[in-house]
Amino acid sequence: MKKRKYVFEPVPDERSLMALKDGTRLEWVPSWEGVLQWAPADLAADRNLRLWHTFCSKNFGGRRIRIQLRPHMPVFQGRDIQRRRTDFRFTHKGELIHLYRSYLTMLCQTGFAICDRRHWVIDHKNGNTLDDRPSNLQVITQRENLERSERYRKTRLLSPKENKRRREERMAWMQKRKLQLMAIHPDADMIDIEFELAVELQERPLMENEK
Repeated sequence: MKKRKYVFEPVPDERSLMALKDGTRLEWVPSWEGVLQWAPADLAADRNLRLWHTFCSKNFGGRRIRIQLRPHMPVFQGRDIQRRRTDFRFTHKGELIHLYRSYLTMLCQTGFAICDRRHWVIDHKNGNTLDDRPSNLQVITQRENLERSERYRKTRLLSPKENKRRREERMAWMQKRKLQLMAIHPDADMIDIEFELAVELQERPLMENEK
């Protein structure tokens, strides 16, 4: 699998700070002014948000540098793929920061953060938590999130043994399909493979023994 490399782009002056070389206009992420930038064109085109980290680098003689951050996805370790979230990671003031792409998308779309994240959550309308397009996101209460969860409604009355059996069957299918996708698309990035797998899992009909 090919890995995406970080692209360092020196910012020559303040005039070019709010635009890329290709003319794409940038804005500061609300509450992250001077640190993170995003492209309003992504919001208008209803596509997953891109993010740039801007900072002054000692390695470049104190010059301002802009880096397009790569979306990061946790390695699959037995948890349901539909509960996984794509995030951005960067270092700020010596601390490693993790911010979910869905959270950043809503932040840029509304201009302000969720006031009480214990009772209000960002929900993916189609159930695919890797699909962070603006049209697929909404803010709802924790209770509403549980009530509208298809998987929750289907499994809340099942025994732990039955839940475990179904989870193991899904994991086996996912591992097999992941290897197939890697063979079909040998040059694809791992995050693209994971996204395609999540989409197929969402659209895949229930197994005969799960109906």
